[in-house]
Amino acid sequence: MWTILTRVGTLMSMAAAVVHYYDQRHREVNSSRIYNSTEAARLLGISRKTMIKLLEKGRIRGRLVNGNYRVPGSSIIEYLSHDPE
Repeated sequence: MWTILTRVGTLMSMAAAVVHYYDQRHREVNSSRIYNSTEAARLLGISRKTMIKLLEKGRIRGRLVNGNYRVPGSSIIEYLSHDPE
């Protein structure tokens, strides 16, 4: 029984490492790309709701296009480099 639990734990740990690696690989911001609010939020590690608030307050530059925000990659990089948190 302990062997099974150990193997399951090992598999779960490996799966978590793969997810972490995948997330880190896909969090690189391309300065020339335009992101939607969901993608931008994922890159910043925040919720979409928080992302919308940052856009509405002007803390991140973005543009409302047909009811959806578009965020330049350069704006995300700028926010990351100046955000005190």
